[in-house]
Amino acid sequence: AIAQALINNQTIVPSELILVEIDEAKRYELNQSLNCKVEKSNGSFLKDYDILLLAVKPQESSTILPEIASHLWEHQLVISIMAGVKIEKKIDFEKLYNQKLS
Repeated sequence: AIAQALINNQTIVPSELILVEIDEAKRYELNQSLNCKVEKSNGSFLKDYDILLLAVKPQESSTILPEIASHLWEHQLVISIMAGVKIEKKIDFEKLYNQKLS
C-alpha cells in the first residue's frame, strides 16, 4: 500500500523503487501491479539506494535486520515503521551496523 501510494502520488517512479518480498506469488503480483523491481532477499543491491523503508512483520524482523545490516552505508536513510518491534531490537540492529563500520 505504501509503495502504491508513493507511485500514485508521483513521489517516486517505479524504476527507482525496489521491494523485497519472500513469498514468490506476492513478488510476482507486486512486480505486475507496481511495475517495479521485486527481490527475494536483502542483498548487496541495497548499496544502490539512498533510502530504505523497513515495513516488515514483527516475526520477520529478527531475520531481516541482521541480514541487511552488513549492506548499509553511512549516507543511507533507514526509516522503520515496523509495528510491534521493540526498540531494543532496533538498537541491536544499530549495534550490528556499527560493528560493520569498525
